[in-house]
Amino acid sequence: MSGNQSKPTVGLRIDQEDLGRIDEIAKMSGRTRSDVMLEAILNYWDIRRYEVVKADINELRIELETRLAGIEKKLRLSSWQYRPTQM
Repeated sequence: MSGNQSKPTVGLRIDQEDLGRIDEIAKMSGRTRSDVMLEAILNYWDIRRYEVVKADINELRIELETRLAGIEKKLRLSSWQYRPTQM
């Protein structure tokens, strides 16, 4: 988490395979993809959920969803634009 004190940010790079795994976990557990990712981040940082202010979690969720939408858009564009040429 970085950024100024009023707005935490998370830097993410997620490939398509990992995004697929996250989707599977979310579907199997009945949670949103953002919730699965937030839990993973909090576990990675060894932060208990009750130690994080609820407003911070909501801001992180919004940022994650925004970044995921951007990643999905880039993946769709890159898979659509990438057409191997046949020789």
